[in-house]
Amino acid sequence: MDILVVGSVAFDTVETPFGQVEDVLGGSATYFSTSASFMTGVQLVAVVGEDFPEEPKDFLKSRGIDLAGILHGASCNMPARVMSPITAKIVLEYFWDRTLGEPLPPQGGTPMTELPLC
Repeated sequence: MDILVVGSVAFDTVETPFGQVEDVLGGSATYFSTSASFMTGVQLVAVVGEDFPEEPKDFLKSRGIDLAGILHGASCNMPARVMSPITAKIVLEYFWDRTLGEPLPPQGGTPMTELPLC
């Protein structure tokens, strides 16, 4: 039996005291779909940017993941900085819509600037 995964597929930029990576394939739906594909069929539903390249899609397809539910919309990048390996505190610097080129705070709320890991 296949499972349906709904979530984020994105490019991440992560900085730690040990180094930095930019525009690497990430998103919870990416990780979960890839892991689940070892056990069962996966149908993925997510929104990716109009500029989302074919290479990541090819990777997901190579795992047998059904990408019929991938929709194209505004692209975004959420950089994260891990400040301390001891406390694993992550600072989300901004949520950036590449099509608008400006930060977008969450609707109806205050932008989150720090996210503690539990």
